[in-house]
Amino acid sequence: MKKLIIINGTSLAGKSTVSEVLLKMLDRAVFLDGDWCWYMHPFQVTPENIAMVEDNIRHLLQSYLSNSSIEYIVFCWVLHKEFIFNHLLDPLVGNYQLHRFTLLADPSTIRRRAKIRGGCSETWIDETIAKQENYLSMAGTQIDTSDCNAEEIASRIYRRLAIKS
Repeated sequence: MKKLIIINGTSLAGKSTVSEVLLKMLDRAVFLDGDWCWYMHPFQVTPENIAMVEDNIRHLLQSYLSNSSIEYIVFCWVLHKEFIFNHLLDPLVGNYQLHRFTLLADPSTIRRRAKIRGGCSETWIDETIAKQENYLSMAGTQIDTSDCNAEEIASRIYRRLAIKS
């Protein structure tokens, strides 16, 4: 049965990096980063753009679920509310197992990663840290990435998927 693996969490928690590592551990897998669907200049959050991005994500996820050559779909994005999950996933059809992982990091780790990334204002960093509160009550497995590298986190997720070698 196909596995839809969703990795969510706040910015700088390591979602994209962990997803890229996990993709390489899986056979017959694809990786979709929700940020790719927002990659526009200028970046504009409008109702029209939100609807377009969500439609594109649903279309891609459904296409991957329907593709016989793909067994694992790794999807990461900043999904901070349950209704966003439901809005994206409820229309999907097919026989698949859903696996949800939320990546979190302590404030000092987020600040350190923001410094490495560069271009992050103190206001944005503070807002990012505050948004982690949204994730604490969400369904799925929570993983603190503060003291781990991407390979360690991806290995934990891989083990949770109960993949037989």
